[in-house]
Amino acid sequence: MKKLNIYKIALSILIALNISCTKNDRPPFLDTESTYSTPSGQFAALNGMYGTMIGYHAYAIQMQGLNLHAGLFYSGRNNDNSTIASLNPTPDTDYVTSIWQSTYQTINSANDFIFNINKNYTNNVELMPESTRNYLGQAYFVRALSYFNLVQVWGEVPLKVSPTTEETVHTGRTEKNIIFDQIIEDLNAAKELMATEDQTPGYPKSYAANFLLSKVYMYIASAAASNDTALVIAGYTDSGEDYWAMAYEEAIVVKDQYSLVPNFEDLWHEQTGNNSSESIFELQFNNTTVAKSFTYFYTPKNYTKAFSNVGRVLTNPEVYNTIEAESLEDPRLTSTFVTSYYGYKNQGGIVIENPNPTNCYPIANNRTSKTNGFTPLLKFMEKNQTSTTITSNKNWVVFRYADLLLMLAEIQNERNLTGDALLHVNQVLERARNSNNTSAEPANWGLMSKDEMREKLYIQRRVELLGEGQDWMDSRRRGYQFFKSHVIDPHNAFRNSERGNLELDQEYPDNARAMRLPIPSVEINSNQGISTNDQNEGYGAI
Repeated sequence: MKKLNIYKIALSILIALNISCTKNDRPPFLDTESTYSTPSGQFAALNGMYGTMIGYHAYAIQMQGLNLHAGLFYSGRNNDNSTIASLNPTPDTDYVTSIWQSTYQTINSANDFIFNINKNYTNNVELMPESTRNYLGQAYFVRALSYFNLVQVWGEVPLKVSPTTEETVHTGRTEKNIIFDQIIEDLNAAKELMATEDQTPGYPKSYAANFLLSKVYMYIASAAASNDTALVIAGYTDSGEDYWAMAYEEAIVVKDQYSLVPNFEDLWHEQTGNNSSESIFELQFNNTTVAKSFTYFYTPKNYTKAFSNVGRVLTNPEVYNTIEAESLEDPRLTSTFVTSYYGYKNQGGIVIENPNPTNCYPIANNRTSKTNGFTPLLKFMEKNQTSTTITSNKNWVVFRYADLLLMLAEIQNERNLTGDALLHVNQVLERARNSNNTSAEPANWGLMSKDEMREKLYIQRRVELLGEGQDWMDSRRRGYQFFKSHVIDPHNAFRNSERGNLELDQEYPDNARAMRLPIPSVEINSNQGISTNDQNEGYGAI
């Protein structure tokens, strides 16, 4: 069956009109009343919103740069290793600017959609056709996701919930509790409006809103327990509400609405991994609508015939060691990483097969370069080594069911319901050991202390979800001391170990500014509501 391409029409219009969707500019073809008054127009506008999420400056390439700030990866680009990949980004770092601007592009598109749909139906959802209600719910969901990403990465950010005008373009930073109010309000609206059973393939169901709301409540609960001033959310942290219980109420709604694919390996192939039974929300990629896709970002240059990939995200040795030590015979290891491969080389301007293997960590005997010193993430790489393009039809899965099961395990453990927590995590472990040719590992977990399970679940989330966009949040939502002890200290200890390389491995600073990215220079220079005095702590004046 031909793969569904839900963004092609909207993106074709964007390309044809040569529109640059900055955070202050909106596509003019979406501003007409007729666009939002017809089902086809609404559908095109919705796809235009999703289209902002798959461009070069968003999830196709630049959004992937947030992985480099997780503290778990090395970059194939040298400049990154002295900035974002060593926890030293600057306000001018390209990823910092791109993530900020592309996220606000998505927010502006969602704002336009929400405003115009509500205006056309006088803010009365009862007057809306079922399809329109569904589209509106998705816009609320996407706006909530966008602000949740922003508030985690930057803290206080400008909150905009209506189309940008000359009067509102210069908006200052908004208190975190107000942003969380909006996120929760949007997700509650999305739950009621999005389709549940008859959703078109490739679009999120209402359960995606429950899932994200559970993740939001988990973040609030973790922040409250951390006692870290950087994470304090006034009105939430000290509210007395049991956010672990609230997270469970949302997560349990999602339970059994999706299912784990039988083989972990299948998740990372276009033919078996796109829009699978495990997918809660994924972005639809198509090599006819994007010039470059995320596979280009993760595939080493000499792995395929294209020979123009960049292999930008490489796993740090201490991270690989932690995952391998958790379960040496875990089938997920060979599906997640590539440690040795026969690729290609450029000989006299001609790309030919390389008869010699490229060995990566830990197979390589010496760690002298990015090629032999780190481990590529096979799960996101181009699987067809004869490919001569840097685009792919593989979708980017933002949220999947295994994450939900691990969330439920953590939630129940924090609620002192360890037995119930085991039921959830053991489902993930069972799928893992029955993948590929099956294995005795990873074995099911038995009863353990709350603290021990909390630690094991943190590591298990790395084993299962490494690189999928959850690492940044997982490492930081418990506060700086947790981040320091689980990311900074292990990295620096390996750097000074026998297999470390003081010139190759960047030293991570012991500095709480790593909990945030700096506000981009371009935002401070163009937004009169934000000055140099509003810069995040530790980054100084620009």
